[in-house]
Amino acid sequence: VAERVAGKPWDVLLKEKILEPAGLKNAATLEQDLLFQRIAVGHTSNLQGSTPRVIRPWHFTRSQGPAGSTLAMSAHDLARFGGIFLNSGVTETGQRILSNHAIQTMVTPQVELPMHFYAKSWCIGPSMDKWSGVKVWGHGGSNISGKSYLHWLPDKSGVIAFILNTPAAMDRFAKVMFEEVAKITFGVTKPLIKAPSPPLTIADPQRYVGTYESLDLSCVI
Repeated sequence: VAERVAGKPWDVLLKEKILEPAGLKNAATLEQDLLFQRIAVGHTSNLQGSTPRVIRPWHFTRSQGPAGSTLAMSAHDLARFGGIFLNSGVTETGQRILSNHAIQTMVTPQVELPMHFYAKSWCIGPSMDKWSGVKVWGHGGSNISGKSYLHWLPDKSGVIAFILNTPAAMDRFAKVMFEEVAKITFGVTKPLIKAPSPPLTIADPQRYVGTYESLDLSCVI
């Protein structure tokens, strides 16, 4: 939609409208721009003594760029981007790239989630949750070679942002960040996921055994 309205490619619009005005110099979506960045390439995890290997290709298709397929940035720039939501749409450089009305629209819950393992509500973009009674907005993202999380806590004037280039390690790392680091830094923790009671059972699990494929991904269960 943005490309049709503006008559420019999405990569150009992102750079002109957000990355450059916000002073996010360590962020890029195109391969030729990444050449000038200190990129931590994606790696598989070291399983059962195997040697970690570089993940190739480093992203999904370019057509999925707006969904996060090709975007790469430093954790510092990701945190600075989160700060825009704390500052009502104004960047650290003093430029306004979003109106306060746009910010409020984006963080207003639209859908309540029946399962709270990710969040309680979903807004126009970020999700909304409550950690120790404090409202937290944010979003996670991933492509083949990395995963990231960005959360901001207006009541604490704080941002949590981190990136991993080993996707398989994200769940354990995020648990430490959301529970231990968040508690030390902001005095809040993400609610623990409780096991269902009574436990869920699958009548015929054999029905789900097979190979699942999508785009460049393949998963065998």
